[in-house]
This record gives sequence, structure tokens and C-alpha cells, in this order.
Amino acid sequence: MKKLLMLLFLLISTCTINADLRVDFSIGKSTISVQREDILQVHADAIVNPANSSLKQGGGVCGLIFNAAGSQLLTKECQEALKKRGMHFLQEGDVVETSSCNLAGFKKIFHVVPPNFNSKNKMQQYRLFDEDGKLLLRQSYINLVRATAVSGVQSIVIPFLSGGNFCRNESDLPEMAEIAIDAMKDVFSENQNYSIEVKFVLFSESDFQLFRDCIQKK
Repeated sequence: MKKLLMLLFLLISTCTINADLRVDFSIGKSTISVQREDILQVHADAIVNPANSSLKQGGGVCGLIFNAAGSQLLTKECQEALKKRGMHFLQEGDVVETSSCNLAGFKKIFHVVPPNFNSKNKMQQYRLFDEDGKLLLRQSYINLVRATAVSGVQSIVIPFLSGGNFCRNESDLPEMAEIAIDAMKDVFSENQNYSIEVKFVLFSESDFQLFRDCIQKK
């Protein structure tokens, strides 16, 4: 059975190196790409904000997105989204959709709350990078893809969830990148009807190398 599953996986998936700074991997009708770029310069239907549980402006990629979209406008939409849910805070793995406000190149923003593995970051509850934490990180990616499919979005740009301000130990980054790629491969293998172009966009060379290695060794 394992050999049959492996053969099927090889038949439906292909890996292509387009250039030194981009790698593509296709599963069924969907494509996963990894590239090194300024995330705000990569156009797609939607962009992912690695949000905190209160959906307030934070640092890193979250801060960049808020500033580019218009901090006041996006803050208002985020708080209205929370109000519609009757909540003051989201749970880890939750996904909220808003418009892109003034953010050029995107139609929507998906705000996902990944686990915070950095005890010094007080924006949300700290969590150990243990089995429970890893499962939450994986589920954040899976919930994100499912929300994308429901919304009808065909292409989405995703940063390194929990890999920035929510990460304390750099030694955890390789496994976090592997969780990201594995989650995407699993959700698309299980949902062959999905047709989504996922673009992982990494700013640093080291993060790009981690994701590229994960794709190439699978």
C-alpha cells in the first residue's frame, strides 16, 4: 500500500527549479512555489497576514501589511470582523478574511493566527514548540488553505508563519519550514479538486534555503 501511495504521489506531483530564487511544486491542480522576494511586490489574489490574536497591528510582516493597506482602515475592518464573530480575541489557527484596503496588488487579506513560540513577544500567549505547538502550526496552514478554497481565491501569498517575531529559537526554523511544506502537500493531496497557487515568499536567504530544501527533498 505504501508503495502504491508513493507511486500515485509521484504521478500527480512535479518539482521544477525555475531560477535560483524560485522553486515550484505541483500537486494535482494546485501549485506551491517558494521564492525570495519582498512580499508586498509579489502580486496574487490574496496575501496572508501572520496576525496576533487581537488582530491589531504588530511588527514584522504584520506591520508591513497594515502600513501598506492603511493602518486605520485595516484596523477598522479587523475589529469589525471580530465584532461579527462576537469575539475580542481569536484562537490559534483561526482565519479571518478582510478586503485589502489600500494594499496594491491584492484583492483580499487572510489574517491567520499562528502559535507564538517566543516568550518575549507579549502580543499573544506564549506556547512551547512541542508536539501540541507543532500541530497548531500545521493546522494554521491547513485552515488557511481551506478558507482560501471557500473564498474562491485562486492565488495567495504566504509568509513564514511563526518564523519571525513569534520564533525565539532559530534552531526550530528548519522543522517549522518542514511543517509548512508538509501541511500544504497533505491538504492538496487530500483535496484534488482544489486549484490554488500558493506562493511562499521569504525575505531572507536563509529562510528561502530552508523552504527550498524542504521541497526538493520530498
